[in-house]
Amino acid sequence: MALTGFDWCFIAIAGFCTVMGLRRGLIHEGLGLLVWAVAFLAANHYCGVLAPHLPAMFASEELRLIVAFAALIIGCVLVGGFIVRTLKSMIDWAGMGGFNHVLGAVFGALKATAILVLLNVVIPMTPFGQMSGWQHSILRPTIAQAQGVLTGRLGTLLRQAFDEHVLPAARKAEEAGTQAASEIIKPRLQH
Repeated sequence: MALTGFDWCFIAIAGFCTVMGLRRGLIHEGLGLLVWAVAFLAANHYCGVLAPHLPAMFASEELRLIVAFAALIIGCVLVGGFIVRTLKSMIDWAGMGGFNHVLGAVFGALKATAILVLLNVVIPMTPFGQMSGWQHSILRPTIAQAQGVLTGRLGTLLRQAFDEHVLPAARKAEEAGTQAASEIIKPRLQH
């Protein structure tokens, strides 16, 4: 059986993610992802606090919230990027750069697996799912097995962690953001 176009795309995605992980290393790949997550959470939580301190050139409160959100994300990513580069330099200086890069390749392969599983879920919902290349893909059953593992055992653990830790934190952040936004808007409504 020959590889289909979809199979070659799967191989390209897996190869690209693994090579980029090898090139960048675990510190850059893993902490970079963490920096973006922290930036989003910080911006979501503190944009209501920063917005009132923005210049009057931002006329509406909504615009101030949007600018505050964007500024917090950019600031967090810049600071986080500096920290990640510093840690990467320290690891390279300590002689553990090779180990960092090997772990980066493993992380890249795991990231590729997650992307391929996501594609395996999404493609059947599109017209591509009806194409013969998709129907006769050699790698699709293997990706479906990985999907079963991720949505089975790991899915249960992630769902439990999400319900216990992420949802309560998100609710607190939403309440704090709503309170901060209402504090901004109330004085405007009273005028």
